[in-house]
Amino acid sequence: CRQVLTIADALGASSVITLGALLADVPHTRPVDIYGATDDPVLMERLDLSPSTYEGPTGIVGVLTTESAAAGHPTTSYWAAVPSYVPGAPSPKAALALVHRVCETLGTSVFVTDLEIATASYERQVDELVAEDEDTTAYVRDLETEWDEADDDDLEDDPELLEHTFIKRVELRVVPPPIRVKAGGASPVAALILQPAAAAAAGCRM
Repeated sequence: CRQVLTIADALGASSVITLGALLADVPHTRPVDIYGATDDPVLMERLDLSPSTYEGPTGIVGVLTTESAAAGHPTTSYWAAVPSYVPGAPSPKAALALVHRVCETLGTSVFVTDLEIATASYERQVDELVAEDEDTTAYVRDLETEWDEADDDDLEDDPELLEHTFIKRVELRVVPPPIRVKAGGASPVAALILQPAAAAAAGCRM
């Protein structure tokens, strides 16, 4: 965390945005839900976000967010909800949604053609794998119904609390076994992060 914050200081970053993904009861056939949180009052008002209320075990993103805020950097966290039945596989669809949300936050834009192509391939592959198993097909159909009938007010703003709640729900019920999606090359998000020159040209500070 200190190394990340040292780099942020060296680059003169005015704020820090952390990105992550969490397993959730969501279908791959619907738009990706992005959950955000911030403890900075100015960002709360500008981005219409709420502070995190989660208390419990956390990961490196949670630690970095806390340390960043303590160092005086206004910090925002965005998490993409990915289907629980496709764990472990890179999700270009989630990456694309996160990129869009970050661009909205920074008031900039980047080319996402490669991510859009990868997203279409990802959806097609998951469609084919889901269709091979009747239980998974029925499970996804139920998730689609829940998603279509959900009210925006039902969405939990706090990403870490949402993830913790999902884990508890999984422990109490049986879900179909996960399906495996082939990982084709490096993660699109990683590719984006490894191109600081392009990001700087787009107005992003890393």
